[in-house]
This record gives sequence, structure tokens and C-alpha cells, in this order.
Amino acid sequence: MNVSTVPGANRPPAISASKGANGTVTVTATDTDAAPLARIDLYSFTVVLGELWVDFVGSSTTSPYTLTWPAGAESIWIIARDTAGLAVASSFTW
Repeated sequence: MNVSTVPGANRPPAISASKGANGTVTVTATDTDAAPLARIDLYSFTVVLGELWVDFVGSSTTSPYTLTWPAGAESIWIIARDTAGLAVASSFTW
């Protein structure tokens, strides 16, 4: 099987996040191809009595992508999706 990369081909977005003092999470998402970002989804992770709990926090569809860090969450998982259907996920812990 041959695999090649075509310049300008559809690629998933890249994301980074920062947490403000007021508990907001600002997500910076960039896409390196022609498909613009569609939305950012935020999930929280918390361990309760040895069990992992995952909760959907919300979505943002406009830049800057800002959501509120859930109280008690130990880390978050961010999924960025572009209009071509590609997605990337990243977790962050502060």
C-alpha cells in the first residue's frame, strides 16, 4: 500500500487551550486547509470513588471559542471539528 500526502489536502484542525482566572477556557483552533472550523466541543473528566466520569459541557461555534471550566473537573477533553468532517481531540489538565 502506498500512502502519499497531497499539498492542500484535507487535514484535521490543531488546538490549544488556556484557562483564565475566572474559570473560562479559551480554545485556539486553527485549520491548515481550506475547510473552516465548524465547532469546538468540551467534555470534563472527574474521578469519583475510583470511577471516571465524563460529562458534556458544551459547544462553541464562533471564534474565540470560549467555554466555562466545570467546577470540580480535574481535566477536560476538547474536540475540534471542521466543515469537511475531520476532528481532533486533545486533553488538558491544569
